Amino acid sequence: MPGPFFRHACYQQSMPKILRCSFTTQPLLNHWHLITLSCGERALDADSQWRRRYARNNQAQGFSGGVAARDINGDFRVDIGVVFQGGVDLFVQSNSGEYQHLTRVKGANSGALLADINHDGKMDLVAGESLYFPIDQAATEQKPIYHFYLGPEWARPEPTDCLLPFIAGGQRNTYSFAMADVTLNGMLDLVTSNWTDQRVAREEPRIWFADAPCRFKPASKNNGIYGSFSGNDFSFTSTLSDINNNGLPDLLMASDFETSQYFMNLGQAEFSNQTNPLIIDDQNGMGAAVADFDNDGQFDWFVTSIRDKELGQHVVKSLYGHWGGTGNRLYRNVGNGQFENISGRAGIADGGWGWGACAADFNNDGHLDIYHVNGFLTDDFLYHPAIDGKFSNEPSRLFINNGDATFKEKASEWGIDEPNEGRGVACFDHGRDGDIDFIYTQAYGEARLFINQLNDSPDTFSNYFGVITQGLKGNLAAAGAKVYLFPESGDDQVREIRIGGNFLGQHPPEAHFGLGDAERIEKVLIQWPGKPAVYTEIEDVEASQWIVVNHPERVKAGEPTWFPIPESAKLVSAQDDLE
Repeated sequence: MPGPFFRHACYQQSMPKILRCSFTTQPLLNHWHLITLSCGERALDADSQWRRRYARNNQAQGFSGGVAARDINGDFRVDIGVVFQGGVDLFVQSNSGEYQHLTRVKGANSGALLADINHDGKMDLVAGESLYFPIDQAATEQKPIYHFYLGPEWARPEPTDCLLPFIAGGQRNTYSFAMADVTLNGMLDLVTSNWTDQRVAREEPRIWFADAPCRFKPASKNNGIYGSFSGNDFSFTSTLSDINNNGLPDLLMASDFETSQYFMNLGQAEFSNQTNPLIIDDQNGMGAAVADFDNDGQFDWFVTSIRDKELGQHVVKSLYGHWGGTGNRLYRNVGNGQFENISGRAGIADGGWGWGACAADFNNDGHLDIYHVNGFLTDDFLYHPAIDGKFSNEPSRLFINNGDATFKEKASEWGIDEPNEGRGVACFDHGRDGDIDFIYTQAYGEARLFINQLNDSPDTFSNYFGVITQGLKGNLAAAGAKVYLFPESGDDQVREIRIGGNFLGQHPPEAHFGLGDAERIEKVLIQWPGKPAVYTEIEDVEASQWIVVNHPERVKAGEPTWFPIPESAKLVSAQDDLE
């Protein structure tokens, strides 16, 4: 099957007072278009000298630039929040596919996540901040920086009725978030990733348990996670996923300087560190994608890192820990939450200086692919002069699954290998036409939206199926639900509904499946979060549609078991309307 055509769309963080952002489009190779949205402050990549000063004097903020994707206003279209250096711009998608500027919130500058944290049925925004300080100086100790913005008014950060408790001492730059019902009490708990380049001995909480709407308390020191990081907290991406299929969300943390770890949820808010360093050996874990890459019903763990032959010959001792150049890692789940390292045979190691990643079936063949951005401004690099400038403006990577959990890199073939300083990425079906699009952000430039046009032509159309789960108050998206798909032909597949869990942001909490030639689904089985397990079964449905499935308690209250997404959620006409 030929690579899908993308079309390109850039998002420049400028012109904060406009209500509608301007689009330009550019056709790319194969089936893709790039759309550029202008909506931000000045072009941060216009002044190379400023970029050089910025990277040297403020490395922590150079990691930043996230994107969160989710339906904000309940119309079943995917909306977005784009992080810039002074806040977050929120956009809602119109029925023509364009994004209209909703609001701007200030204070955050790194990662973002959209979820209903005060249980009023409206989307709220959780965002992080990295602080300004020169990389060769120590900053004054202070609390971690997290911001809550409550929708739909999007009040100032940290409203008085919605706070994390103050934790004295230490300084942590907060990058990524994940939420799931870790304790199975019906409320979403919060995990933060707090990379720091402060040599602070104190260890801070990573999990914040919800005990009331918008009220969180830190995990106790005997929960099995404390002591695993000490002062060297270099976590970039936390993912909550049930990797041993026992109904409890486990915690996987992709972390820098050989500190990636994962923890099994034992219940009762307790965890057990299961990390085997002979297997979990990524040297600079940054981004992550947790998914079933071999269709065996188990969730595998992909971690982005740094690939460089010179660094790969030896591990460099930096100011903060070890780092090297052996590249990305793919850890295959072999059952019961145990992994094997299949990076060598998988063909995914060479990702440059990798950051945000996603697992998605871009060609709808029934096998999950991997896309990730990379690049790091290494001009005048302090840590290792030999790589000075080597990773600046690196092209993205697209690893296409061969059907056996081995991959072939095809970004150039698919026309999406443009150089960038990519950081965050979100993958989703922008037009509800069944093919997966993506948007990525950059540390020093515009965000860029790529529209996949695989299903715009009958000559390249490939069947798919999409599921949007509607849960209960406290967990509206049913984070932690597993969606099993049994098509009439091809492999059975599974997806897990997640809120957050990728570097600096989130993909929408929904499930997309590529089906190839399969035209019907024998059965959709949803295992809802919680214990005892509750299930929904839907039999004999047509392929190539998005459906909405309600939790059984909602069905008891009079809502339908399932229904197709409304026509209003789809583009009103062909993709040409975006041009």
